[in-house]
Amino acid sequence: MKKQLTSTGSPRQASPSSRAAQSFATTMHQARTHMRRPARAWSHLIHWRPLDIASNALGITVARPNAILYGSVVSICVTLSMYLIAKHYGYTLSGSESLVAFAIGWVIGIVIDYTHLLITGGRKR
Repeated sequence: MKKQLTSTGSPRQASPSSRAAQSFATTMHQARTHMRRPARAWSHLIHWRPLDIASNALGITVARPNAILYGSVVSICVTLSMYLIAKHYGYTLSGSESLVAFAIGWVIGIVIDYTHLLITGGRKR
């Protein structure tokens, strides 16, 4: 393990988080040397620390996979049924049906997902 010097000059062990950060930085540098300039710029943007933190926070709370899946399935089913009913009775659709159906499905998915988390305590199946 690499020893670092403190402000008093005494050696101390590198913390695991600083080693992980250094390892990540080294890996990213090595990967970016093989990229073209636009890909390198994109890599810098998507691995920018504040953006990464925000993305992880959204992924844990709002953009949960089950919620998006429920939203998509409900959107497809409701939009298809509304389209078929409207076509049969001669109505025109406004265009917002799929977005509203997705939002309803997303809310259903969030409720189901968080209920499942509350019941199981976050354990995997």
